[in-house]
Amino acid sequence: MGENRYAIIMAGGPGKRFWPLSTSARPKPFLALDGRETLLRACYRRLRGLLPAENIIVIAAEAHAALVAEQLPELPPENRVGEAEGKDSAPCIALGTALVAARCPGGALATLPADQIIAPADAFARALECLFEATAAHECLGAIGIAPAEPAVRFGYLEIGPAEGRFGGMDVVRVLRFKEKPSAEAAAEYVRSGRYLWNAGIFVAPAAVMADAIRRHCAPLGEALDEFGRLLARGVDPTEVTRRCYGAAPRISFDYAVAEKAERVIAVHAPFAWDDVGDWRALRRHCAADADGNVVVGRHAGVATRNAIVYAPDLDVATLGVEDLVIAQAGRTLLVARPERLDELKTLVEKVAREGWEGV
Repeated sequence: MGENRYAIIMAGGPGKRFWPLSTSARPKPFLALDGRETLLRACYRRLRGLLPAENIIVIAAEAHAALVAEQLPELPPENRVGEAEGKDSAPCIALGTALVAARCPGGALATLPADQIIAPADAFARALECLFEATAAHECLGAIGIAPAEPAVRFGYLEIGPAEGRFGGMDVVRVLRFKEKPSAEAAAEYVRSGRYLWNAGIFVAPAAVMADAIRRHCAPLGEALDEFGRLLARGVDPTEVTRRCYGAAPRISFDYAVAEKAERVIAVHAPFAWDDVGDWRALRRHCAADADGNVVVGRHAGVATRNAIVYAPDLDVATLGVEDLVIAQAGRTLLVARPERLDELKTLVEKVAREGWEGV
């Protein structure tokens, strides 16, 4: 395992599309959707197949510091970093880049969301190993692409080009351009063409290359990066760095701020199964259904009930004559929704928050 390689786990997302289970007090990365292992814990476990614990850094909301410590007690305390405020992925990755540069001049980093399901873990480790080698050789950014299972409009896409070599036994290709969340028509054309992969939101690069790309393509973020570095060099705690500096950092995703503008990006085609676990419909992909197509976590009795998703570990649920519903319970709150409307769940969460509901 390379001592100069690091991973930055980004665990700051709210995951509102899993409300009422996911709340501001315990967002999606800290949930065990399969009833066994939280998404954050699973992400950390996958990385341990490639990196030592001291080279894995978790960046989460400062308010969730106790949750990170609870779920990853073996992680060194200095590797648990709190964000004073959430400002999307670009400031988080800039902070991670500054941390790696401060700890290991000449180091490299992988940045990845905490809330994905990936299997098998050894294939994931091989893909990261490939990109660590390839990005060092080409001095560029690296990404992971996923073979699209459908013309999804909720993902960004990578248009792939010619081969860029073979590293760690895997082929690497050039990324011609990033395509953000497309229309249904465009997504269908992407899939038909065979030239596009889903963007998994996982990036790898030498820290110096990452820093240069940030400075070149997003000046405000570059200024924040340099200030992070100055404070870290003076021994300021990373969480305190975010308290002092995040206010001036732009609120923007890394894809928009940097990746899609970079002159050279390479990608590896993921050799593993991947799911971004976007909303309650993900349970259908990871839990067995009964003879009527119902996916149930908890106690449910149904008559003439088909294709329902029922998540109610603390509530007995009985249904009669319903189809294609999501029924999800957490605490005192029960959600009943049509699956195709779950993309609008954020609007509902904002409404109940305005009305003073607990558990939002």
